Amino acid sequence: MSITPEKSYAPRIAHIDMDAFFVAIERLERPDLEGVPVVVGGLSGRGVVCSASYEARSFGVHSGMPMSRARLLCPQAAFIGTTSGKYSAASARVREVLADFSPDVDFTSVDEGYIDLTGTQRLLGEPLVVARRMQEAVLAATGCHGSIGVAGTRLCAKVARKFSKPAGVIEVAPGAEEAFLAPLPLGLLPGAGGSLGERLAEFGITTIGQLARVGERFLERTFGAAGAGLYQRAVGGRRGFRPSSFGHRPGAPRKSVSHERTFREDTTDRDFLERVIFRLSERCCRTLRDEGLVGRCVTLKLRLADFRTFTRSRTLLSSTDCDIEVFNTAREMLRAFELPRVALRLVGVSLSALSEECQWGLFSSAAKLFRLYRGVDLVRDRHGDGALV
Repeated sequence: MSITPEKSYAPRIAHIDMDAFFVAIERLERPDLEGVPVVVGGLSGRGVVCSASYEARSFGVHSGMPMSRARLLCPQAAFIGTTSGKYSAASARVREVLADFSPDVDFTSVDEGYIDLTGTQRLLGEPLVVARRMQEAVLAATGCHGSIGVAGTRLCAKVARKFSKPAGVIEVAPGAEEAFLAPLPLGLLPGAGGSLGERLAEFGITTIGQLARVGERFLERTFGAAGAGLYQRAVGGRRGFRPSSFGHRPGAPRKSVSHERTFREDTTDRDFLERVIFRLSERCCRTLRDEGLVGRCVTLKLRLADFRTFTRSRTLLSSTDCDIEVFNTAREMLRAFELPRVALRLVGVSLSALSEECQWGLFSSAAKLFRLYRGVDLVRDRHGDGALV
């Protein structure tokens, strides 16, 4: 069948999500786990579920759930601790396979990502057929199944993928994104859950179509910028979409770097929190130095024992990759934050507004700090992370 230029260059985005990825990898090593409930995650008292087999999900277990809760819901499951190295290696293999189908592959986590198929029809065929071929190639290379949604926008492809699990493919026809989304419950729309979803329900808005019909002006007036964004997503996420803006190009620098720590026991000890923040600042800056980047915006993340989460951000006068500068900024934000009586369960530090490494003045203190930390990095590379503290 001949393809018109209009059809050939219509935006076509595929979203792939590996099915129970960590569980699938564990089953490759232990065939005896096939067909039984399996839960992979942190096995400590404060651990959370990273992946659950479909057998375990039938008991209500899901990703992000506290491991203690998962043990209560499905005590007969096989509980396995995470081993990040083999999951990362399998994820890298998936990306290599998908790169054979498109130069634009944008993975947003270890087990899911987007593939831009725009303009590939003449070479590869129709997107639905290509998606099935991608599935087969990934299965052959990794032994793991993936589910795929195809649509004209990233948002619609991601929502469509939810209906293709497990190991299925679904395509939303070009131009049908808004009609596809309209009857779906509001909770399937990214950003429309939680307290915002409850407020929308007070207005009688329970489906994505109802959200689209109330109009952008009402949503923006009622919910501000978040309301305008909701409307754009409700109509399919097409506003401002350009095929050339898809994802990031190979070799493009990252947009942020972050590290977090979940405590074994909730704490209100500020001295302890500051020590943890110092270590997280070290790890963030080490990543920047390794990649030749500097950051200007420091963000502190605090999660309470009741799972309420707060973030504070501060923009520096100049970009940096120096541990002490990031730590001092994060510590100031911690000290300015009025901790409630509820203890903390997690703290995180991140750097954004990244740019290429800058040149320091010959006699500037920043240049001396850079040389100091580079020396520390070299010592740790040779003798281990704990060799110099």
